[in-house]
Amino acid sequence: MNSIKKISYNYVICFYLLNIVFSIFIISFEYNKGIQYLISTLLILFFGFGGYLNAKKGRRILSIFWVFILNLILGIASIYALEILGAKFNILGGSQGGGTVLIVLFQYGINLYLFPFIEFIETTVNESASVVCIIICSLIIPLIGYQIGKLTFKK
Repeated sequence: MNSIKKISYNYVICFYLLNIVFSIFIISFEYNKGIQYLISTLLILFFGFGGYLNAKKGRRILSIFWVFILNLILGIASIYALEILGAKFNILGGSQGGGTVLIVLFQYGINLYLFPFIEFIETTVNESASVVCIIICSLIIPLIGYQIGKLTFKK
C-alpha cells in the first residue's frame, strides 16, 4: 500500500509568506519611489497569482480568505489601538505620549508589499485609512486572481 498523501498547498498563503520575504527589497530602495512602486506592483501581481493557482488546482473560494481573516483581526486591533487608545497606549513603556503600537508595526511588517501605497495613504489621509487599505487589498487581490483563474479553467 502506498500511504504517502499528496500535499495540497494553499497558494495564496504561500505567496503571501514569500511576499513578506521579498518586500524587504522595497525598504532597501528608500530614496527611489519609482522602484518601490514597481516592486510593490510586482508583489501585488504575485499575490494575485496565488489566487489564480488556487482556482487552477480546483480549490474552493474559501481558500483565499485566510490572509483576509488574519489582516481583519490585526486591522481591528490596529484601528482600536490607533483611534481609541491613541497616545495613551504605549506597549513598550516610557512616556505617555509615545504611542508606539507593536500590533500596527506587525501588520505593516507583514504587509510591506503594499508599503509605497500605505505610505501615500498614511500621509494624505491617516493611519487608520492605511490599515483599512491593507484589509481591503488582502481580500480583493487574491479574489481577482481566483476569479480570473476560475474563468480560465472553467470545465
